[in-house]
Amino acid sequence: MRLRQLGDSNDAFKWDYHDYLITKMRYPLFNICLMLTTDGHKMSKDALKNVYPARDEINQFCDHLRNHQSLKTIKTLSKRTPGAYKVKFHQDLNYLHTNNRTKYFSDIAGGEKNQMLLLTPSIGFQKKNTRGGKFLQYNDLPRLVSQISDRSIISVCQHYRETPFADEFTNIKKGIFALPENAGIHATAIYWYNMMMFVILSKNERTIRKVRMVNKKFMTYNQLNALH
Repeated sequence: MRLRQLGDSNDAFKWDYHDYLITKMRYPLFNICLMLTTDGHKMSKDALKNVYPARDEINQFCDHLRNHQSLKTIKTLSKRTPGAYKVKFHQDLNYLHTNNRTKYFSDIAGGEKNQMLLLTPSIGFQKKNTRGGKFLQYNDLPRLVSQISDRSIISVCQHYRETPFADEFTNIKKGIFALPENAGIHATAIYWYNMMMFVILSKNERTIRKVRMVNKKFMTYNQLNALH
């Protein structure tokens, strides 16, 4: 996660969308895996102001994030919206390193199987020959999905990296399909211009179909695009 971008446009899209999604999916837990890395950790009040057309309460939330530069403020999200869910940090504020991935991605359920798990790598899914905490590796996925219920979903932040999101999503699906037996993972995605994409994963196709329906409704309020 890039702390220096707290409260910017991508952040507004992130919190606006996920608050809407978890409310419609009726999960009791919003489990956030920050995937903090030691590089790019300095926060900046000079982060670009939010231009994403979020709801007023989300804009106020992002203003607070940007001005106070506190990760713990994220845990107050459901108190600032009508959401009836609990916000939790998986691994709290611990850093992700190359040699602690197995431990870092353990005990995801945390006593609550039905949940929305948000992964916030600094860049997104790994590309060929890429490693490190900035990326979510494809071989992390079977371990993650094995710990959640069929009703649960995993959302992965994918930053724009000079590849159109439609092509990026196609490549991501190829990476998933290359896993042993596809690891039983189904995927859909939603993105905002060439700014940010969220890839939603579940081991249940019915759950993903429900996410697609929620995405379709959410897109009526914002200038977004969906991918299947």
